[in-house]
Amino acid sequence: MIYANARFLLGPVLAISAALIALAVSRDIYCPDSVPLHFALELS
Repeated sequence: MIYANARFLLGPVLAISAALIALAVSRDIYCPDSVPLHFALELS
């Protein structure tokens, strides 16, 4: 993205990535058998 001159997208992409990582970690810790959370994480 930096080479495509799209630096304005770097912040939102990093924020979304951090949120997905947090969702994956919290899903694994709090409810590892939750099917809807599993599908939501896989689709994202």
